[in-house]
Amino acid sequence: LDHLSGLERGAREKLIVTLKEVSDEIAEAPSPDDYESRQAYRKALIEHAASKTKDTARQAISRLKETGVSIWTGPLSTILIVEGTPDELSRVLEHDDVADASLDEDIELIRPVNTDPSATSQ
Repeated sequence: LDHLSGLERGAREKLIVTLKEVSDEIAEAPSPDDYESRQAYRKALIEHAASKTKDTARQAISRLKETGVSIWTGPLSTILIVEGTPDELSRVLEHDDVADASLDEDIELIRPVNTDPSATSQ
């Protein structure tokens, strides 16, 4: 939050935001008794979880957009990239749907070391 207060008014910054999970929806999960096999039941559980995640995320994103920010995410993700002014991002951080947030930072990609002795290095 200190970083946001140091930005120029009107400057835009990005946050990586994690939405809160909705655990009380687990009670609505399908019953194993309704399926002929474990595979069918497992598939139904995955579809149920994906549907709940998508619905929960869509509702949270809609509420967060009311703060004026731009949001990017995947279709079944509870991780968001949120861009806005310091005032907008401060409102996002105070929002009930947000579990965690961190500033968008450059990351260094490290190539894995090849441990195969038969491979040749270039």
